[in-house]
Amino acid sequence: MALDDEGSKTANIHRHFVGWNEPLLPAAARWLVKYGRKDGVCWLKDLLCVLPGKRAIRRLRELITEIAEQEGIHVVPPHCITVGAVPEILAGSATEVLSPMESEEIWRKVLSRNTTVVKAIRSSEIENGSIAKELAALRELLGSEGLTFSTALDRLLSSPEVFVDEDRWRALVHLEAEFLAALKELDLCDRTTHRLSLLREASWPKRFEAVALVGTVDSPGIPHRFLEKFEGETHLLLPLSEEHSNGIGVWGTLVPSYWLEHHDRMGLPNIQWHSTLSPEVEASCIAREIDSELALGRSPQELTVAFADEGELPVVCETFRACEIFFHSFKGVDSLYATFASWCRKLAIFVQHGTFDSFVELLKNEWTSDVFHSLEGFDSFYELEHLGTSACFFRTFPLDLSQMPKLPSPAVELLQEGAALYQKFSGKLSPLDCIQRVQELFYEQENLHSEKQTLLVTVLRSYGDQFKATSNISVFGKTFAGEHLAELAKAAELAGVGMRHDEEVSVEFLGWLETLFDDAPVLIVAGFHDQAVPAVSRESAWLPGAVRKLLNLEPAEQKFARDYFYALHAISSREHVRFSFSQTSLNGDFQKPSRLLFGGDNASLLDTAKRSFIDPPVMERVKLVSEPFGNAPDPWILANPFKGSETGPDALSVTSFRDYLACPFRFYLRHVLKLEAQNGIREELDPLLFGNLFHEVVASFGSSTFRDSDDSSLISNFLSNELERQVMRLLGGRSKPPVSVQLLNLEERLHSFASAQAEWRKQGWAIKEVEWSFSKQRIALSHDAGSTTVLGRIDRIDYHEQMDSWIALDYKTSAKRVAPDAAHRSADGWMDLQLPLYRYALESVGKGSNILAGYIACPAKAEEVSFLEARWSDEMFAEAIEVARSVSCSVRRAEFWPPSQDIHPLDDFRDLLGYGQYGALVGQEESVE
Repeated sequence: MALDDEGSKTANIHRHFVGWNEPLLPAAARWLVKYGRKDGVCWLKDLLCVLPGKRAIRRLRELITEIAEQEGIHVVPPHCITVGAVPEILAGSATEVLSPMESEEIWRKVLSRNTTVVKAIRSSEIENGSIAKELAALRELLGSEGLTFSTALDRLLSSPEVFVDEDRWRALVHLEAEFLAALKELDLCDRTTHRLSLLREASWPKRFEAVALVGTVDSPGIPHRFLEKFEGETHLLLPLSEEHSNGIGVWGTLVPSYWLEHHDRMGLPNIQWHSTLSPEVEASCIAREIDSELALGRSPQELTVAFADEGELPVVCETFRACEIFFHSFKGVDSLYATFASWCRKLAIFVQHGTFDSFVELLKNEWTSDVFHSLEGFDSFYELEHLGTSACFFRTFPLDLSQMPKLPSPAVELLQEGAALYQKFSGKLSPLDCIQRVQELFYEQENLHSEKQTLLVTVLRSYGDQFKATSNISVFGKTFAGEHLAELAKAAELAGVGMRHDEEVSVEFLGWLETLFDDAPVLIVAGFHDQAVPAVSRESAWLPGAVRKLLNLEPAEQKFARDYFYALHAISSREHVRFSFSQTSLNGDFQKPSRLLFGGDNASLLDTAKRSFIDPPVMERVKLVSEPFGNAPDPWILANPFKGSETGPDALSVTSFRDYLACPFRFYLRHVLKLEAQNGIREELDPLLFGNLFHEVVASFGSSTFRDSDDSSLISNFLSNELERQVMRLLGGRSKPPVSVQLLNLEERLHSFASAQAEWRKQGWAIKEVEWSFSKQRIALSHDAGSTTVLGRIDRIDYHEQMDSWIALDYKTSAKRVAPDAAHRSADGWMDLQLPLYRYALESVGKGSNILAGYIACPAKAEEVSFLEARWSDEMFAEAIEVARSVSCSVRRAEFWPPSQDIHPLDDFRDLLGYGQYGALVGQEESVE
């Protein structure tokens, strides 16, 4: 279909509407196979295929291959590139251009020689390096639309609108001329200059017969200018139906006015979304939903989690790890690469500015802990954050300690260590020297993890080679070294490609803008709040909204149209899509839902407003017998829901056996329906969080070099420091008075634990495993209804070499010390099977026959902290395992009735099964029978 557009050569442009009732890439792959198919071969070698990113390219190639295999034809795949590579590929150019970092350095030199002109563009005193970065980015932005400072000024002056910033832009044009002269002097070329020169060439070598742009609804202008000059055909594969043809421009980009009108009229039809109180709750809801989809038989490859607000990624990652849900990112930036990249960024800021805040952030990073582990005193460097807020009233890092106010001796020592750290990276370091210094620091550590070592070798060597290849620009100074480290952070992220979780068994995480090119049938979008979607266009001092309009640059409405289109496409093309946002950010700031949700008629707008600001997050709730149900006059009565039910779960956690033995129906509510009580605002640590905090601290001890120590003071010091670190991580360093009291009690328990641990070590017991998970061991119980997988995690596994004995230990932080036998058995028999199942698991993996189990009791009375062994005979252990088989069989057969009459004060389901409810439930069932 040929289209006419002013000044555009459109005769060879063909638009193909592949629809949006299915994902884009499968539809595009079918079109490409059909396009290239001839005589039993799909020949696409002469086609240039353009997509927005490498992940989309990889997936499209996979789909083309799969379709060719299904149809029994051979395929020669197309040459696939990203949108940014279109100009050079079409023009057949291999000329090297400046990197952004090198471009900034040349701008810095130009500015230093033109101080008078600099004052014309920026009146306030400011470092040239900052302006250099801004000008390099501005030239790159204008270049993406085929403009320079000079041609932009010509367009601004020719506009009938009043332009009041002419003097400033003439200064920019002068500096641009100086910049181009510097490039010519060094025999270098930047990207904008190179591309504009390619457009002026009479002709290019013809390498391809046609170009196919797949789903490029939001691309910059410069690739279109090259495609206009391309002599072959251009095919646009558009992810929508032809009825929306007026919403797509000549190059397949969205027409903002069309989609804004569509949003006002239709909104987001059939959208499923919910709000939560916090990102942590949102992450839990996402994990629960993923878990439910997996339980329904979905494979992990069919599930995608996208992040509109990528700041929520760490919270979701942490929650998924805790729930043992495997995940991956195509970029391969898992915690290892992300933390190293973060370390490089913090180091870059510190090297450039030397501020106290950046020093504290650098020290808190785990990679710094690895590097400076051998330095005395760094075990307590977390004190610096308190020092920074209570005693340090300035922002510049004090190299001269005489600048400091009077501080206690330990604080001065910490700052001296900080000054020593600063000296390692200060002075006149060339970029290569700085990289080598970082490399040497890591190589000095003998205990550095081999995986981290491999990462460093990959990143530092490749980046060192890159610098040597561009060493014709010779610059020195810590500022430039810091920027090199910032680039090193990016290199660390890129080095992670290919080193990720097995994609065949894990859920994929994507950015929001990657969702158009994903084809998983289930999509969950996190962080769907305003400021994130639609993305906010920040006003620039160089390009305010009025100037952008005069230059015909992308208007603010373009991003709104893009994000709205992405949401519509997701809803229309997937089996299940769920959007969510949290009402507060990670910092506790209030957040509004995305403006995309507020479209359509008044009824839908009112419903969205209620769900956003009035209603709490959707929670499961069970009604009381005495409450009427809807308009029915009679009370709502729950009868036995399990008659004729299908089979129950085939996997059980160790702790869930206790729940079933206590009450089969409560087990069903908690472990099958996944109901739980909603926590309100925390005025104090609840038992779960208190226990989790204790477990995090002792787990870190069990993984540290102090675990083999029998010196209680060393152990106690480590635990105190680790408690402070975990409190900062989990509570942010701020707590209410009741929490402070609880933390004091927790610290007392840890001190007592240190003494008990030292004595335990002297007896010959050594820690061998911490947080040992069943998930990879395939522990199973066979029974009459089949087999049940047992899931769980043992807090600690210790070994006694002389006795050749193993012991599975579980930390207990209940208020009162309870012996294992009292916790597991009553006069009626077994009521908990945790420790017997721990022993069964260790026997199953071949730990021998001499296996013990017990508690590390850490009650409120610190003097009662002790190691308590479960003294049961082999016959009693065997009896417990038979009870476990019986429970597994009953669960598999979905035998969850009747409920127990016993009511615990902390029972989450007391409203359903409290006093007066049990009789109504069972009585109703008996009357029906």
